[in-house]
Amino acid sequence: MVHGHVTVTDANGNETQRSKATAFCRCGHSGNKPFCDESHRTAGFKDGK
Repeated sequence: MVHGHVTVTDANGNETQRSKATAFCRCGHSGNKPFCDESHRTAGFKDGK
């Protein structure tokens, strides 16, 4: 989770502006990478806690 204004640049050089809170995918199952779409819930991803 990142808080504040961020610019995300993909491999093709396309930029996406985000503000407030941005959640990034850690599990690899998101259909909206690099952002989290909560796919980790159905994939059974455990964060080690």
